[in-house]
Amino acid sequence: MDEISQTTVPTINDDSNEKKRPTINSNEIHADPPLVARKFYVPASIRTASLLLFCVVTLCIFVLLLFAGVSKGSDVPPAPSSTASTVTSTVTSTSTLYSVITTEIPLVPIRSPPTSFTTSYLLSPTPAPSSYTNFNVFGSFPKGFYFLGTYFPTLVAVLFGILWSISFTRFKEMEPFFQLAQPGGASAEHSLHLKYETRTLPQVLFTSLKYGHKFVFSSALVSVIITLCTAFAPEVIYIATTGTCVANGDGAQCIPYLTKRQPVVWAECILIFSVLVIVMVLVFSLRKRTSGIYSEATSMAGLAVLIHRDVSAWQFHPRTKNKKKSEPVGESLQKRRFALGQYRIGRDYGGYGLIMLSPNDAQNLDASKRSYGGPLDGESQPFALRPWSLVCFWLFLGGVVTLVLYYFSAGTPSGFESFMDSQGFGVRLLFTSIGISVRSFWGIVEKNIRSLEPYRRLSSGSGVTPQESILVPSSAHPITAIVTSLRHRHYFVAYVSFLAVLTEVLVVTLSGVPFSSARSHTDFVVSTSLSTAIIALLIVTLPYVFVWSTLTSPMPRDSLADRLSYLCGSSMIAFFMTLSILDRKERDRSIEGIGKVYVMKASSDGNDRHLRVDFQEEDIASFA
Repeated sequence: MDEISQTTVPTINDDSNEKKRPTINSNEIHADPPLVARKFYVPASIRTASLLLFCVVTLCIFVLLLFAGVSKGSDVPPAPSSTASTVTSTVTSTSTLYSVITTEIPLVPIRSPPTSFTTSYLLSPTPAPSSYTNFNVFGSFPKGFYFLGTYFPTLVAVLFGILWSISFTRFKEMEPFFQLAQPGGASAEHSLHLKYETRTLPQVLFTSLKYGHKFVFSSALVSVIITLCTAFAPEVIYIATTGTCVANGDGAQCIPYLTKRQPVVWAECILIFSVLVIVMVLVFSLRKRTSGIYSEATSMAGLAVLIHRDVSAWQFHPRTKNKKKSEPVGESLQKRRFALGQYRIGRDYGGYGLIMLSPNDAQNLDASKRSYGGPLDGESQPFALRPWSLVCFWLFLGGVVTLVLYYFSAGTPSGFESFMDSQGFGVRLLFTSIGISVRSFWGIVEKNIRSLEPYRRLSSGSGVTPQESILVPSSAHPITAIVTSLRHRHYFVAYVSFLAVLTEVLVVTLSGVPFSSARSHTDFVVSTSLSTAIIALLIVTLPYVFVWSTLTSPMPRDSLADRLSYLCGSSMIAFFMTLSILDRKERDRSIEGIGKVYVMKASSDGNDRHLRVDFQEEDIASFA
């Protein structure tokens, strides 16, 4: 084996290191002109400009909440000077009032219609006329106010959360590289073995706190705060009513008005201001960090260019069928230090990529314990794709849709009906929280399916193009994942990502399900129907997800070490190792220019059998 010698490891304290590029062999796989200096790669969503723009949005929301908190609005709107005369002159009969109001905007009825009305006015599902809030008689409540009090706070909170989730995803993906680019590198436990990307928010928060990863912890804390803001958003501003708003009233005396819950407004102000402070701290702290990579490394190709042909001896993720034998090696590996920097093999060739700071120790490991690829069997599925998790989620969705449909239909009085019709604090909070729970779990399912699909294609037995496999990058949000998946012909992934976007809508529509005497009946029907339709789509899709996860192997790919284990020892490493200093377009163009297809195939090393991403056999033979 050629001797591996380390040269310079980039440091975050020397700005010149960000602009230096190592000299590479002229025998590289691309036909570009001589390369010029460039800075290390940073995802657009966590660059200074993007984070400052997010701070501006946060500040705008804070100002709006502050304005709502200090405003001195009247709790009860002033009634018309002559309510009785206005009603008498405008409406001469109950049937006339009914026809006037239903022409514009009908409101949700009180559950028990009055018996004094004739059946001609009680045709199901038309609500009782006296239960409508009188928008038209007084003409003092614009429809824009109705949207503001019903949906606007929740919609803003959801959009705000989407903006931050994009940055949060990139923080989780980049943390291993931030660690490796530090002076002196980082241990495998703090870099290669991190599993932030597919973990739940509480898991990310706890792990980042345990390891002292300030960027991930801070961004996770912001996500927790925004989730709380979203849950309480429907309770900030709402529509209340004054006057007679009962089923046997005259309808014209039920007057809507926009109001607020002052404690919730101030609580939201504090939370949003906390977000602003944390993100501003992140902006200034990130200026001292560097990624150590020149292009995205979330795709298989992005990782493959960072390793060289002798990297398999480092045992990134050693595994054997006898797990007890591999545990001591794994423990010792976690304490080894890795870094991103220049390396040299022998006297004639050097490159840039992932290096071990004590390579001799790796070479002295017992060869019987070395592993050059991912495990062939015995690997557990990701938590969200395990059969019992999918079944529990399916039952939960069934319970939610049953609850919504039961409430939508006219039922007998019950404790649940009384709670839902109470119009008090907490009813809309409950349904919004249910929507957030559905969104969170489906988001994990979508992320796992998206990350596993390239490996599923490779393990299908027939060779696939690099565009469908090794060049597929990670997307920061399901919205962008739809476009990326369609471009790479991952149609099922695009559908699952579309459902993930619909779960964002579900948070808003579920908040509009609980009853209020100031609610439009049309709005109530639309909210219930959309919520039911979205949940029904999830219920119908889950059995296919169950089958997909059962037939998909290998899994999981949670950490860099997991993904590296399927690249170590591959024939393609010798052709990719010179591409580590190219940007994404140059790198992808060079790989596509090779004109080969790729497979996931089994290989044997001693007594163990493993899976490895490689060229097809005929492609390897053509290189020989």
